[in-house]
Amino acid sequence: MDLLKRDLAPVLPEAWTAIDGEAARVLKLNLAGRKLVDFKGPKGWRKAAVNTGRLKLVPDRTDDVNLGIREVQRLVELRVPIKLPIMELDSMARGATNPDLGPVVKAAEKVAHLEDSAIFNGLKAAEITGLLPASPHPAASMTCMMSEMPCFTKRLTNRIIPPIPSRMSNSNPRRTFIQPPLGVCSDRGL
Repeated sequence: MDLLKRDLAPVLPEAWTAIDGEAARVLKLNLAGRKLVDFKGPKGWRKAAVNTGRLKLVPDRTDDVNLGIREVQRLVELRVPIKLPIMELDSMARGATNPDLGPVVKAAEKVAHLEDSAIFNGLKAAEITGLLPASPHPAASMTCMMSEMPCFTKRLTNRIIPPIPSRMSNSNPRRTFIQPPLGVCSDRGL
């Protein structure tokens, strides 16, 4: 028996294929954080933690023995139950090409939202700090119109990565990507 307990569910293989395909499609569309972090997986049910390479030293040992505890990032398992009508599942086995997999979509969206939130904002219960709280850079609020987005992006990028001196500005690799039209940037919006 597998952890998903598929053999206990009255679901035909064609329906499992459709459910898996829809869940994968929705996750691929909604998981943004994985594109920004080092994600390697899936690693299987037995993988419990990722090595951080860090060691927490236990202080004040008196017997000349150093004691260090390896630091790991424990993995988080997300589960969302779904309910699908048995007739809808049977329809897939009979060749229905437009099954109602709304509950699968909603479950996949919930999982994606929680994962992205953990990546960007952290998840205290799982000891995940998150990219935004861990950033050494101050938060920036966008108060400009969408038409001013190139200027906002340029100012924000320059705040994180200082501009290259003018004598070298032609070799600035950011220039190609973040160069608004001449004379349109002001100091508003950041």
